[in-house]
Amino acid sequence: PAEAAGPPAAPAPRVRVTAEPRRVVVAGHDLKFAGALMDRLRADGHEVRVDAWRGHARHDVERSRALAAWADVVHCEWSLGNLAWYSRHLDSPHRTTRLTSRLHLQEAGTVFPSRVRQDALDEWVFVAEHVRAQVLRDTRFPAARTSVVPNAVAVPPTLSDGDDDRRFVLGLVGVLPERKGLHRALDLLATLRRVEPRHTLRIRGHHPEEVGWMAQRPTAAAYYRAQLRRIETDPMLAGAVAWDPHGPDMPAWYARVGVALSVSDFESFHFTLPDGAAHGCLPAALAWAGADLLYPAAWLSPDVATMAEALRRATADARAWRSAVAQARAGAHVLAPSGMMDGQVAAIRTALDDAGFTALDETRPWSELSAGGYYTVRDGALIAWVTPGALGERVGFRVVGA
Repeated sequence: PAEAAGPPAAPAPRVRVTAEPRRVVVAGHDLKFAGALMDRLRADGHEVRVDAWRGHARHDVERSRALAAWADVVHCEWSLGNLAWYSRHLDSPHRTTRLTSRLHLQEAGTVFPSRVRQDALDEWVFVAEHVRAQVLRDTRFPAARTSVVPNAVAVPPTLSDGDDDRRFVLGLVGVLPERKGLHRALDLLATLRRVEPRHTLRIRGHHPEEVGWMAQRPTAAAYYRAQLRRIETDPMLAGAVAWDPHGPDMPAWYARVGVALSVSDFESFHFTLPDGAAHGCLPAALAWAGADLLYPAAWLSPDVATMAEALRRATADARAWRSAVAQARAGAHVLAPSGMMDGQVAAIRTALDDAGFTALDETRPWSELSAGGYYTVRDGALIAWVTPGALGERVGFRVVGA
């Protein structure tokens, strides 16, 4: 007789993985860069409460204590007094509350990073690699508990065509403090207007006479008085500088601007550049330290004179300007650092140069090339190849990498 069938096979085990809702506190004095984060956390089912600080070190202590006791996670946006305070109130060896913070730039020049109790900080996030390197050097914080997350840029799906004459309008967002380089923006405008008087400058942000701290900073006050006097008295700037008040309606403001400027001494990221590109402006920046790790070389200039010449060429013809804007806007769709942004392309170029490869303009006819290795770069893309001794219809070339 046939063997009796064994017992039925047990059903395969089924595992259900779910995200457990967490209680999250976001603490800081300025949460404009944290809005999308909070929206996403809430959309994922987490409960988010805000600890709104009134300044770098001023807050409702009792509310902060209550939120620290309630939270599963505390995130300090900007690493200022908020991080120093929470790190000293979440420092129990038996704590279960996770503490994270995101550092932009201004914090690096304050005493607050040195006041952080490092054992309490689980993850320190930075907006750019060069800022992280500076803070790690100064604080000796463990690099393994750090990461770099650039600021996110919301790219509108469509843009209105706008007026071609806006290509002559320079846009500068924020001129406080002095390192933002208002004097260089005025130098640039004057240089451009000597050839093309249609160029103007729109400044978006707080006016120096509106901020309370100016009275306590005599050097800064003298600097801004000099710049405002120049705007009033320099014939090359007469009627060419407009001041638009600080406000949230940036898309409407970008629609009136053709060039998004960054003329600072230094920056961590300078949100205006990718934000302007996403909203149909041509980004133009001085090559402050670290800018080459973030943005394409086509966006950068070593000095005001070079920038002025580049902008003259880019804005002389409306069609050329629109093409450059479209190319910059396409780059703003990148959601994470590209090879160009994180320095990979620069490193590869150096390696190829060391190996004897020749940098080649992509418009040069390849039939003119002799045997050897070549490469070309467009924005964040690089392609390298080796050509044989002679090229013909049936003679190929070997792609090394792309």
